[in-house]
Order: sequence, then C-alpha cells, then structure tokens
Amino acid sequence: MILCLISASLAFLASYQVNEVNEEWASLVEALRSDGIRFNALNAYSKLIRMIPENPPGLREKLESLMDDRDYQLRMFATELLVRLYRERGIPESKWPEALIRNLVEGLRDDRIYYGNTFSNATNFFQYLYELKENRPIDLLVKELKGTDPQSRFAAAVLLARYGASSAREDVNKELLRYLLDDGIFENAFVAYQMLIQMGPENTRRIVKEFEPKDWQQAAFIQIMTGYHGISWSPSDRMRKIWLEKISSPSFTPYSFEPKLARAALYIDPQGERFLKDKAIPESMRRMLRAGRGVHGQRERAKWVFTWFPVLKPDEREGKHQASLVIFVGESTRL
Repeated sequence: MILCLISASLAFLASYQVNEVNEEWASLVEALRSDGIRFNALNAYSKLIRMIPENPPGLREKLESLMDDRDYQLRMFATELLVRLYRERGIPESKWPEALIRNLVEGLRDDRIYYGNTFSNATNFFQYLYELKENRPIDLLVKELKGTDPQSRFAAAVLLARYGASSAREDVNKELLRYLLDDGIFENAFVAYQMLIQMGPENTRRIVKEFEPKDWQQAAFIQIMTGYHGISWSPSDRMRKIWLEKISSPSFTPYSFEPKLARAALYIDPQGERFLKDKAIPESMRRMLRAGRGVHGQRERAKWVFTWFPVLKPDEREGKHQASLVIFVGESTRL
C-alpha cells in the first residue's frame, strides 16, 4: 500500500513538472508575437533557445503550427527555433515543412528584424538556405530575384548561383554582374565575383560573349574570372588605361584594393604586356611582370596571381562568409 502511494506521488510530481515546463514554453512562445513590448520577444526567444536541447514535449508541434501564422514577427522567430530544433534532433531537410522553407525565403527581405549577434533573420536564414542539400526552394528564390527588395534579390542571386539553377542563369548573371561595378562597396563585388566563378566556365563564356563591361572594376573581375577558367578574353584599351591609372595613382596605399585588382587584371590579360610596352609603369607592376615572366597561359597566370593576392582566390566558403557578412552589416547599418 505504501509503495503504491509513493509510486502515485512520484507519477503526480513528474506530471506536474512536465505540465509546468509545458506552461513555461507555451507562455514564451506567445511572447514572440509583435506586441509592442520592448525586447519581450527577444527575451522569450533567448530562453526558448536554451530549452531546445532539453526536448520539451509538444514544442515541435507548436512551432510547426505557427509556420502559417499571420503575425510576421512570430513566424520569423518560430522558424528560427524550428530549424534549430530539427537540427538538434537530426530531422532531415527532406522532412522540413514547405511553410518553413517559404518562411526562410521570406525572411531574406529587409524587414528590420535585427538584434545584433542574438538574432538576424535574414543572415541566419541565408546561411540555412545556403547549406540546404535537399528541398531547395528554387522557384521561390527566382520570385525574390524578380522582386523589389534589394537585399532579398542579392541573397536570392547568391543562393541560386550556389544551387547551380540553370533555369535562372540569365537573371542571376544580371543581378550579380551589377554588383561587380565600382560603387565603393568592395564586399558586394567580391561576393558576386566568387559566385559567378562558382557558376562554371560555360557561364563565364556566355558572359564575355553577350556582355560588355561597363566600368574598370567590372572588367577587371571578369578578366580574372576568364583567367581562372582558362578562357581567352581581353577588354578594350579604354579599360586597360583606367587599370594603369589605378596602379599609378598616388592616392592609393600599397594596401588599397583597387591597384591590386588592376594589377591582377593587367597581368592576366593576354594583351596586357602589349599595352604596357613603352609606357611609364610603377615599380609594383614592373616587379610583378618580372617575377611572373615565365608563367604562360591565362589559367596559369591566374593561379600565380592568387599567390600574390590570396583575397582573389576562388573559395566557396569565403563566398558564403562574405555574403552573410554583407547581409548582416547591411541590416545593422539600416537600423
């Protein structure tokens, strides 16, 4: 009899504790809504993140039910929590709900949901989408690429390039090529350059066949892309003159990006040495030509340039990192 009473008491206590935990996470989930209370959602989110490894009963089902909720802020926080929960439990991407994937793409927009290192939906969602191996939302990203939000267009172009979405190649090229222009934001250009290289040699051949560079920086990046893929291509002498001006300008320091990019392009350019013949060129360019005189062919010259300027070396991981940084910094500076 005593044992029965003890067992019943323990069962009641366990049930009480479970209900208490359920009530706690349920109230925290509700606090994620857009209610005008400063930091209310952020504080609730931080507590829920810490609860995920404990696998509280019912939390997954509740979060899944919120994927179509009308409250945008709630959907964004719930989507982040659900992705983390799925990853914690090892649930494969193929089992992720369609609504969750849709929210990940929607969250790429410039919606001002940014809480420093704690939560930035656009930055986090971009990284999740970049890493997807299944369930890739190509159609949704194509729609974003044709939208009006610059941030989501940029992210969609990078992701479609990452996925190798041939059906969207023309639109992706158009979006990424404009980021190669000299607008004073090197990070955007660097990401676009990395992703265009990832799209492969045939895509680069198509670009140089159908596209005329609009400024010196765009031409320089394309020159390096063709060199990397072993494609013979040269820009006009007008672009080479600007490259030489960038190399020779006293306004740049030895650490400035512009003269490095211009030197790399002139060295890879099959017509570069012809153009420089009998011209006054700075010692930095002369030294580079001397050191690399025995290197032949655009592909080999490009590889050699990457030893001088490692920042230009194609790297899939660097492309992802820089793209995330561009989105993160963009959100933080717009607040």
